[in-house]
Amino acid sequence: MQTYLEELKVYLNKLPQADIEDALSYYQEYLEDAGINTYPACIKELGTPVQLARRIRADIDVNDYKNGGISNEQSTWQYFSKIFIAMASVPVLLPLAGVLGAVVALLFAILVVTLLFTSCIIVLFIISFLELMYWAITNLGLYFNLSIVAFGASLMLLGASMDLAYGLQKLTVNFTKWIRQFSTWMYGKTINKMNGGNK
Repeated sequence: MQTYLEELKVYLNKLPQADIEDALSYYQEYLEDAGINTYPACIKELGTPVQLARRIRADIDVNDYKNGGISNEQSTWQYFSKIFIAMASVPVLLPLAGVLGAVVALLFAILVVTLLFTSCIIVLFIISFLELMYWAITNLGLYFNLSIVAFGASLMLLGASMDLAYGLQKLTVNFTKWIRQFSTWMYGKTINKMNGGNK
């Protein structure tokens, strides 16, 4: 049991010391209460130290996210990858990790296509704005009424492009929030249920 816990400590080395101590004391108590003393019995109960370390790191991130304390320094993709790796480290959950990865990849592809399409429309609107402004200014003396209409239309195009840019930014922010929520939900439904609610 001590060898198992020592290996686990090595794999948790990037966590804060308090989290390492909490995890080690929890699993030491867990193994002692279950009467598990040998290394093979520890692996049978908890998986390899690497697998358990991945689950512990993912658990900490999920709990931080649920409590609103997730670090802004940690990107959504880092968060997702930790959960994905933790799920993929359990052979039984490998197909679910694949489904999680496929769903996120599909949604990411849709987001990229949407971003590209909307960006093209914004560029088109801005070019049209500039062309209409140029035409309105250069033809102000000849076609006063049409120049005023062109000026108004160009301002409408500028406003529409600004609205699209704002919508694009909101879409991206909401997408990253959804990735975190979906990853957290999927993780909670698999790993924690499989462990019977353990840490």
